Amino acid sequence: LYIACMLVFECFIRVTELNRLQLYMIDWDRKILHLTANVCLKSGIRSVPISADLSELMQAEGYKAMPENYFVFSDNGKPGQNKLTYHSLRLRWKKFRERHKISNDYKLYGLKHTGNTEFSKIGINAQLLKVLN
Repeated sequence: LYIACMLVFECFIRVTELNRLQLYMIDWDRKILHLTANVCLKSGIRSVPISADLSELMQAEGYKAMPENYFVFSDNGKPGQNKLTYHSLRLRWKKFRERHKISNDYKLYGLKHTGNTEFSKIGINAQLLKVLN
């Protein structure tokens, strides 16, 4: 769930796009996630940077060593041959919120907007944020 949250927050991935991500889309050396047309719902093909911290975490969790045709998320929470169902991720987020007594007002998708706000605060220009989103 943490990696999914970071992809939404840092890479502006829509929650509905998370279940379509496959490992071949990650350029580990350049730390870029290449989203293909079948993943992007509205904007077509786009590439977004992955932070060094997130890249290192994913590699430490074994993502880089797994077959490239695996989905980044499957229903067991790890990369696998079967893609994660949208409702599975929503259920995990709901359980997390309940466990940590976080209001139902906080949606997983809201992390995308929070990320935009935080990046604009550190000086990322609005035009670049638009392209990344």
